[in-house]
Amino acid sequence: VNMDPEFESMFAPDEMRLLGLVSHNNMKHSMKQFVIANKNVLKKFRLTGTNTTMSMLKEVFGEDPEVVYGPKCKSGPLGGDAQLVAMAVTGQLGGCIFFIDPMDSHPHSADIECLVRQGNVHNILMMNNPTTAHICLNSLRVALKMGRMEMMPSFFFDLESPSVEAYKMRQNQVLESTKAKVPEPSSPLRSSVSRSARDFVTAPSSILKSTRREKNISQAMEKANRMSVEYKARGLKVNFSGLPADEESEDFLPAVRGKGEDKVEK
Repeated sequence: VNMDPEFESMFAPDEMRLLGLVSHNNMKHSMKQFVIANKNVLKKFRLTGTNTTMSMLKEVFGEDPEVVYGPKCKSGPLGGDAQLVAMAVTGQLGGCIFFIDPMDSHPHSADIECLVRQGNVHNILMMNNPTTAHICLNSLRVALKMGRMEMMPSFFFDLESPSVEAYKMRQNQVLESTKAKVPEPSSPLRSSVSRSARDFVTAPSSILKSTRREKNISQAMEKANRMSVEYKARGLKVNFSGLPADEESEDFLPAVRGKGEDKVEK
């Protein structure tokens, strides 16, 4: 029984999004056998994939004029998986046959995880082992023959995981709470757009409403600094040894004991 007969597709390859093929080194032979067993279905799509897998595809299909190739990615460890992630995120990738080697470590494991994750985020058809791929290719054959777009929606439409909507709602709540915490600029001459973060740091009085005590402390510190500069210039040392009893005092300058020469220590 011929499991991969010739058939006419209701959709041309350039009417659909790309189908990516990726296989790790120990899975290359399995991928080649899979392509040979399903070549009549695969050639109905625009094909893309990582460097070695694409070279293998061209070896299997030879000079078949019906095969349409998309962009060729780099080898996985050199960024090929990341290139496929970009295609998935930008709506160019409709499905991915990814034969992952579960028994070996990979230097680009972060890229592998990212490809699988973004495939799930954007709800594209992900076939991560031979059994899944064989079953899905049979369904794709039926969809292509019958023109059933709804049976392979990720090749035509932008999709997303059902959890994305909840994520977007949480992000909107974060933005709204951030807006509520940002104060309006006090000066009418400064717009909220032009005001920089430096303005908020160097002009805290425009953000926080100072209490009377804080104002008095600020004034006292300015006077104390001026006195310090003055006495240092004269080679003298200020002796601040007391505070006023009334915190509401307009002056709130630390008292200096004594008069005349008693105010300073030589």
